Amino acid sequence: MINPFDPSFWRDPYSHYPSLLAGPARLLPLLLPTVLVARHRDVVDVLRDQELFSSSSPQLSLLAKLDPFAGAQTMLFSDPPVHSRLKRLVTPYFRHGRINLLTPRIETLTNQLLDNIESKAEFDAVSDLACPVTLAIIAEILGIPIEHQPRLKVSGDRVFSSVRESLMLAGAFLTGRPDTSGSNGATSRYDFFPIRAIESSVHDSSAEAIATLRSYFIEEISQRRASPGDDLISVLVSAQDETDTLRLDELLALVLLLLFAGDTTTNLIANGLLALSTHRDQLRRLWLAPEVLTPNAVEEVLRYDSPVQMVMRFCTRDTHIGETSVPGGAVVLVLIGAANRDPAQFNAPDSFDIARHPNNHVAFGDGIHACIGAHVARLQGRIVLGSVVERFSRLRLSAPDQPLHYDGYLLSRGLTSLPMVID
Repeated sequence: MINPFDPSFWRDPYSHYPSLLAGPARLLPLLLPTVLVARHRDVVDVLRDQELFSSSSPQLSLLAKLDPFAGAQTMLFSDPPVHSRLKRLVTPYFRHGRINLLTPRIETLTNQLLDNIESKAEFDAVSDLACPVTLAIIAEILGIPIEHQPRLKVSGDRVFSSVRESLMLAGAFLTGRPDTSGSNGATSRYDFFPIRAIESSVHDSSAEAIATLRSYFIEEISQRRASPGDDLISVLVSAQDETDTLRLDELLALVLLLLFAGDTTTNLIANGLLALSTHRDQLRRLWLAPEVLTPNAVEEVLRYDSPVQMVMRFCTRDTHIGETSVPGGAVVLVLIGAANRDPAQFNAPDSFDIARHPNNHVAFGDGIHACIGAHVARLQGRIVLGSVVERFSRLRLSAPDQPLHYDGYLLSRGLTSLPMVID
């Protein structure tokens, strides 16, 4: 049986997707009814039907100690009308015209980082490029001073690590396997109520980081109320004060969500550099026609090695997904990465083709929960990948025979490191 909660599944998800794409959505015999949705048309149908497939999880309230949002509803984990209200407040900031104003800052930052990289010839595409660009731009959007960014990254990374641990333990519970291995390889056994096990395993490591992030942004919100700027925190504070439709806990949750969302762009950039360096023909093709092909290349990276591999929904009543009967209350695992490799939707889906057209991928989701920051991610991807290829046309992996390591159990696909060489 394919087990999506087994870490080995996510170490190499693309080897599992063909069998899932060969048939209808699959109902797994787990402790809670769980459905795997892989085919492109089924994924789109689920993502577009928020009434049948809710984003609001009844389990979140039980994980309050692990929740950096402190129980506040966010755009990611809510349905209308809450989702509609929150999205309406944030959407004006993310219009293309406003986001395009970030272009000079992204270009300057990218060139500065590439200057440093060029001076040492060998670099880590994650820590030396993808992470710094992404963090700096999210900080720019939020109005966070540059000197505060490293401290926030450390706290954010600790929270992410704890969330991954809790997901692994929750997966072990769903599959009826109380034995589970943590990220350090150590094995633990929990013989009591699973939520208590999850809390005890990660609370100590995450509580301080969550408190640090919340404390920091509470102070930032207070400062924006006294002296507003043109950053997103100021926009949200203004919305709270003028319309009284945004509570303080919701405002704080939105800010934290956007800080965490930068992980998607980091993965896009690193995954793109990996794909280009391992497909030399496509790298040269991009170098020869960057203005024409860079936007297409970013879309192909998003499809070929999706930064977000899965999203979760909760079935509100008995229904069908394609030919599969789904009971109300089922956990629905929507496999974005599989849908983007569906041969019924894409010609030669396992090939990396930067001129692919059409390319109707679902890397940023679909329906009302389609990623509101998609244009920010695309803009950074185009500038960073385009600049790297322009300057380093013979980019390659420094250790092509060494295995790559990914961080992001269940939800995302991000490299922990990507050593590269400039010839």
